Amino acid sequence: MKLKQSALTALFGLSSLFFIAGCGDTFRPIANPLPKPAPDPKTSGTAVVVFSGGSAASAAPGTSLQINVSGDSISGQVPLGLNPVFAVIGSVVTSVNQGDSSLTAYSEGSANFVGVANPPLVATITLPGNAQPVSAVTAAGNTYVAFSNKGTVGVVNGTNAFVGELTVGANPTALVALPNGTKLYAINQGSNNVSVINADNSVTGPIAVGTGPVYGVASTDSTRVYILNKGSGSVSIIDTGGDTVIATVQVGTAPSFATYDPRVNHVYVTNETSNTLSVIDANAGAPTVNTKLAEITLQGTTPKSVTVLPNTAKVYVANFGSNTVSVINALSNQVVATIPVGLHPVSIAASLDSTKVVVANQGDQASATAGSVSMISTATDTETMRINAPASSCPTPATSCAPQTAVVVGVVP
Repeated sequence: MKLKQSALTALFGLSSLFFIAGCGDTFRPIANPLPKPAPDPKTSGTAVVVFSGGSAASAAPGTSLQINVSGDSISGQVPLGLNPVFAVIGSVVTSVNQGDSSLTAYSEGSANFVGVANPPLVATITLPGNAQPVSAVTAAGNTYVAFSNKGTVGVVNGTNAFVGELTVGANPTALVALPNGTKLYAINQGSNNVSVINADNSVTGPIAVGTGPVYGVASTDSTRVYILNKGSGSVSIIDTGGDTVIATVQVGTAPSFATYDPRVNHVYVTNETSNTLSVIDANAGAPTVNTKLAEITLQGTTPKSVTVLPNTAKVYVANFGSNTVSVINALSNQVVATIPVGLHPVSIAASLDSTKVVVANQGDQASATAGSVSMISTATDTETMRINAPASSCPTPATSCAPQTAVVVGVVP
């Protein structure tokens, strides 16, 4: 299905922000955020939570759930393709659906399609059937999709047309776009390098990094990209002017996700196996730039995701293994609270006014296989509400459809 022409350009012409976790040999990144401008401090924003409806065998679509953060209430729901494994979350929400090799895109502000068979203003973009799409990013009016099975990056233009593929390294798992829109970087887990995709879609590089690179973030001034090497427990720092590695920082074991804090120019890295959070100094004017400032031991296991409050000095880490969220004082780098949430939290995001933190859980204590969303008050650092996953939309018989499980969360104005 395609959008009407007036809506097509609006959808992919708008800037997008974010964000999955998975298991097995193919890494599925939790998030791919682009740095945002400072939010209106009076705005909580809308949380977008993507749920997977199961694999292609279950023939069940996923769901995008819209949550009014200030009211802790559901404000909209949109059907997605089969088995979404990633989402770019911003003014346009784009899910990467691995089960049927497609993208689903819709305007976040128009999401209110509960029970609508063919919702308007929702586009489905068909990708090559053998592509194994795992992540995406929006840049310069296009959407770029990493095809892990082909060693390529697919390109979807502003009218939702799939226009071709760019050859990169082996098993690309994540994409990082510079905020200034000049380049994006394909992180190739299988070949231990990074390919540079320029504004004209030419590909340069590759840039050799550490072992098993899986994720990356860019600085807000677009001068640096930080590549997480899961296999070697390190972060490669790339200078984007010359596209060279200028430093390698050893962090914890199995780094897999990171976020960039523009207030203090710190990069926070979650390390799944050592159960730690590494803090890297990204302040170009500091004598400690490109060094590790702290290695924080979390009172939780298998950290999967991290978020920073926009207006206060607190950091929140989702601990997949212990079903908790660690709260860290960013000034002292000390854990100050541990909050129980649902089963296996995989993604976490802060409200724009810093009053709430939203956690996407793969499961819930009441049902180990059904996902949920935990709402946390940052004033008390307690879970104030838990929202259940939407019901799966399955073909007959309904018993063939697996319960929906949370994949990723992001917050937009």
